[in-house]
Amino acid sequence: MRSCVAGGNSAKELELGEEVFDQVTSFVKILVVIPLYFAVGLGGITATLAAACQGTPANCYHPDQMPPGIATLKLSFATAAESDAPELAALHTAVAEDLTNRFRPGFWSSSRSERGILANMRKPKFSRTLIARSNRHIVATLRLHTMKPWAIDTTYFTAAQQPLYLTGMAVHPNLQRKGLGRLLLKEAKAIARAWPADAIRLDAYDSAAGAGAFYAKCGFREVARVIYKKAPLIYFELILSH
Repeated sequence: MRSCVAGGNSAKELELGEEVFDQVTSFVKILVVIPLYFAVGLGGITATLAAACQGTPANCYHPDQMPPGIATLKLSFATAAESDAPELAALHTAVAEDLTNRFRPGFWSSSRSERGILANMRKPKFSRTLIARSNRHIVATLRLHTMKPWAIDTTYFTAAQQPLYLTGMAVHPNLQRKGLGRLLLKEAKAIARAWPADAIRLDAYDSAAGAGAFYAKCGFREVARVIYKKAPLIYFELILSH
């Protein structure tokens, strides 16, 4: 599932002190207990939610806050490390292949290389890759960064002093439409506020294979529909309150 075009032009880089960075890194190491079942690898998911919450109220999901449709397993959120690059590349490949099988080959058929994923991790002050892990498997990911992607035209967006760009969102095909993507975005919003940033911007394919409807349901506002290098895109933004 593609959210934005990776790569980009230079944008105003945000200076993040070591103290804030440590705070954010600590924050994303949140443990949430969610019911899930894997029969083989990541397959065979049951549909009953019975979650138990651990942690402080500020960083914990309670059962009545959980989206329905996910069954038992520990789900943790963290910032990806370089050692996660091979598994992240495999996850992006699985998602691209699933989209290709369901919607025919298209812009969404391209995947991400290990090398490219590692390059995005080398400047943690300006780029974070968030992962959701279950049973030691990475099951979802997204990237927040300060550098503007090539496909984004900022003239369509609400003026912001410190925007972040969300790209590379992917949820394992067997876990899509279960609420995991919504939880991942909730973590991303919290990280963005702590960065600190005042907006999250992204684009999605304007097609059946795109995730535009998902982002709209998660509170992102559509600001424009454009064509970039023959790819139809929808721009979305979320203005962050502090």
